[in-house]
Amino acid sequence: MQYWVSWLLIPLGLASALCGCSSRESEDVSPGCYGRAIRPDELPASLRLDPLPKEQRPVFADDVRMREVGGESRPALPGVRPGDAFRRLDLELPRDARAPFRRRIDLAGGRYQRAEQVLIAPRIHTAEWQSLRPVYATIERDAEGRYAMLELNLSPFSTHRGSAKIIATVYVVPDSRRVLHETAPLELPTRSAWLAFALGIPEAARPLGPIRFELSACRGEQCRCLHQEVVDPATENGREWQERRLPLEGLEGQGVRLRFTSEAIGPEPTSVSLGQWTRPRLLKEGGARGAGERNLLLISLDTLAARHIEAYGYGRRTSPFMSGELARRGVLFEQGVAASTTTAPSHMTLFTSLPPSVHTVASNLRDSGLPEGVPTLASTLRDAGYATGSINENGALSRRTGFGRGFDFYLERTGATFMHPEGFVKEVFTSGLRFMERHRGERFFLFLHTYEVHDPYTPPPAYARLFEEADDPGHPDNIEIGARRAKLFPVHYDREIRHVDDALRELFSRMETAGLLENTLVVVTSDHGEAFLEHGLMGHGSDVYQEAVHIPLFMMGPGVPEGLRIRAPVGLIDVMPTTLDWLNVSPPADLMGQSFAPLLRGEDSQQRFMNRVLVSEAWHPWGGAKGKRADIEAPVIAVRRGEYKLIRTKWSDGPRYEFYDLSKDPVEAQDRYDPADPRVAELQRLADAYEEASARIVRARGFPPLIAERATLEDVAPDRREALKALGYIE
Repeated sequence: MQYWVSWLLIPLGLASALCGCSSRESEDVSPGCYGRAIRPDELPASLRLDPLPKEQRPVFADDVRMREVGGESRPALPGVRPGDAFRRLDLELPRDARAPFRRRIDLAGGRYQRAEQVLIAPRIHTAEWQSLRPVYATIERDAEGRYAMLELNLSPFSTHRGSAKIIATVYVVPDSRRVLHETAPLELPTRSAWLAFALGIPEAARPLGPIRFELSACRGEQCRCLHQEVVDPATENGREWQERRLPLEGLEGQGVRLRFTSEAIGPEPTSVSLGQWTRPRLLKEGGARGAGERNLLLISLDTLAARHIEAYGYGRRTSPFMSGELARRGVLFEQGVAASTTTAPSHMTLFTSLPPSVHTVASNLRDSGLPEGVPTLASTLRDAGYATGSINENGALSRRTGFGRGFDFYLERTGATFMHPEGFVKEVFTSGLRFMERHRGERFFLFLHTYEVHDPYTPPPAYARLFEEADDPGHPDNIEIGARRAKLFPVHYDREIRHVDDALRELFSRMETAGLLENTLVVVTSDHGEAFLEHGLMGHGSDVYQEAVHIPLFMMGPGVPEGLRIRAPVGLIDVMPTTLDWLNVSPPADLMGQSFAPLLRGEDSQQRFMNRVLVSEAWHPWGGAKGKRADIEAPVIAVRRGEYKLIRTKWSDGPRYEFYDLSKDPVEAQDRYDPADPRVAELQRLADAYEEASARIVRARGFPPLIAERATLEDVAPDRREALKALGYIE
């Protein structure tokens, strides 16, 4: 009893010491609570926070799902749950006219059986996506089942081709304005424990007014308020996640439950709390960082071909930072091999160390993706105590496909205008720097991704005169394909690369100034390359020639040799086991890549890596024809062993093969296929067996079978569809 008496003796007032926190709603943080949570950037630079063991972390009875606030998605307590999340509605609107809109939304499923009301949050797309005011609707019943009516009085919109699209998210309205979550009993074994969490209000709830968030610690029937905060979504700050750290002094012992409450305090009688708490993390104050404890920064520069970088032999000065300082301060892998030639499958291999035919994310178009239970680089590092964050430009990297798995922080740069000529690379890197600064007292893993180099090639005006000799129509690089010549002119691609290289230099400079490079392993790579008619194809997707699968790969950081160039081929499939090896984190079982860390430590020879097999897959049915389906059956496969490479393409009349010796013919100008050549015969045997071997692994692991992608636009969520159109993946 002495433990609880000590709470009541703290000079904060008896009333505020018990569960009812101060009701002062005009202040951000109530002074009547026992503690005060602070922002991570307010923590002393010398303070290091480590996670408590996995068995001592908070457990909730409810599911923890990714929730979005201010464009950032984080694992959050369910709060008011969405129903059948995306309800796609198409609406034809006359131009500049008011259009009353009424549509029935069927509400099948047990989630709606006891509900009386739903809150429908609609979004409309004309020139861009706009959120409309949420609508309350009473659930009704008829012979066809339970339903609600969405009624909107739409103001004039400048519609695109006379039409607009509407999607809606349906929320079940709770019985109370107050939503509560509570952990199972915890044991806090240390007096230096901290709680990390964030809170926020999703966009759909902004019109509903402010929400009071309250965190209490309870034992038995007694509770004490630890933190209280009112978030007003009418303010700019109130539209973002509010990240907090709270010292848990005086709470050590067994049986403590943490109670998270959100309550709508808006003036409208129908206001409900859609407030979200992220999944909390228990931390403890640690000592000095050990020699082997490092952060990880993984940067993917989408569509960056190695052959357009001077460190890989290119003639233009597209990448002075990567080819100069980055290569000088770390390791350059001369033969990086992409897993696939489209974004989603190649990145999923990067995150899982499984080939696309096994992890089954073979397309950019599918929303269903990574099978349940497959560990990722992010989930492995989060289990090891790392703070994990992903900041990417959306399109193919959807968290619904599984790319959010393991990330505590997930920011997708979304919207119809995300392919603005200046791109998002600086915004992505700036957001990444803020994440690293917030977590400088913890070990972190941050993934940064940008489409800046991807078609359409629209570098900022400051780069318009770079490599201007190529603007001459008579220049040999001047490619003309009808009206697309200006868009696909290779010099624009090179200018984009230089723009990204400059942004990368600025990021590293700011990291060094902030002291963030000292303990951070940095990996810079790409998911695939880009073709400019080297083999009659433009872009990427359906072929596996070197221009599409030869990617850059750089590593630098603590203990990484400086100025080393490695000739042996390594793949994206090897990045996960390698980084875990370098971070001294145990890898999950059944990874199919191989750690090349022994090469960096001088413990292994490159010859062993020259003898291993690496496979690249192409699943995109439209490929380089840009909108015209190729008369081939996916996947196209490239099997590589050392300098020898065989390509198998399944045409309608049967498979065809090509064979290249890359040591003598790095641009694959001469097909040397000869089935009598034992080198060819061995690679052909591997190529022919590859699909069945992958299918056996899929069956053995209980994954859903991979079906060759024949998706249409109707299979893609509306907001993602616009992004994929902008990227040229779909017409």
